[in-house]
Amino acid sequence: MASDPIGVLPAFLDRRRHALPGDLAWDGVEDFEQWADVLRRRWLAGLPPCADAAEAVVDGQDITLRFATGAESSGRFVLPDGPGPHPAVLLCHDHGGQFDIGWRKLADDLLSADSRARFYDGIALIDACRAAGFAVLCVDALGWGGRQTGGYGGQQALAANAMGLGWSLAGIVAAEDVQAARWLA
Repeated sequence: MASDPIGVLPAFLDRRRHALPGDLAWDGVEDFEQWADVLRRRWLAGLPPCADAAEAVVDGQDITLRFATGAESSGRFVLPDGPGPHPAVLLCHDHGGQFDIGWRKLADDLLSADSRARFYDGIALIDACRAAGFAVLCVDALGWGGRQTGGYGGQQALAANAMGLGWSLAGIVAAEDVQAARWLA
């Protein structure tokens, strides 16, 4: 068993590292390019799935997306006036420290009036993009709006649990954004 090559792990963690199946640490002996290829393939295989478009149910301007993980998100899908096809925008709402409104922060919605005034000069970006001739999709990110998990504490617990299961909250959100963009395309 090769020891920790740079001496930063305590012995008990180095032993644990070697006891794990599929040790991916580069030992300096094997071919670097081959090791990097194996690592890349295993890393990609461990990401949240996002190869395909999300499935969608559209009811007027209301939309529900179902992602490859089985998770669902609701939001808004609007089309500009006139015949299509139209250029499209996937709007991703900001964090802003307010977990309860999600996509509504970018809509002309009473729940988001204060946030829009503070962060967007009162502009409802969904409507502004639509008026500029874009089809617009905006859905709740995991942890916000209809998918909120209990504010900052809930967000931290969600992120820690995702990490413990081999994913990250940022990776899940990014994978869902990719699937939403694929649907929009």
